[in-house]
Amino acid sequence: MHRRRLMSLAACSLLWPVFSAQADPLQDGLAAMQRKDYPEAVRLLEPLARAGNAAAQLRMGLLYYHGHGVRESDAQALQWFERAARQGQADAQFHLGNMYAYGLVALAGEGDPARIAAQWYFEAARQGHAD
Repeated sequence: MHRRRLMSLAACSLLWPVFSAQADPLQDGLAAMQRKDYPEAVRLLEPLARAGNAAAQLRMGLLYYHGHGVRESDAQALQWFERAARQGQADAQFHLGNMYAYGLVALAGEGDPARIAAQWYFEAARQGHAD
């Protein structure tokens, strides 16, 4: 019986690296952004963003805003920032505020862009976003 336990324990310890080495697409996507491999970052982050991951949505907004790995698009950046901001992502709230403050958002009777920018800045500030 003792020998069986040891063999079972040995088998588990051999398999542990296989199970613990599973990829984390978000971390891999962030790493791709760090090394400026933007097409890979888009490939990894976009499915997560579409599935509702606020961190991935923020990054997709940044990729579209700067045109890294995708065609630069303020409209797409706005959509991704807004999705993340509505989930409480402070950096996205800040970037969304910037887009309104700097006139990068086409308003169709939605109100005063400075007021909307201030609202998003306030939301980010409530969470401790210093900028």
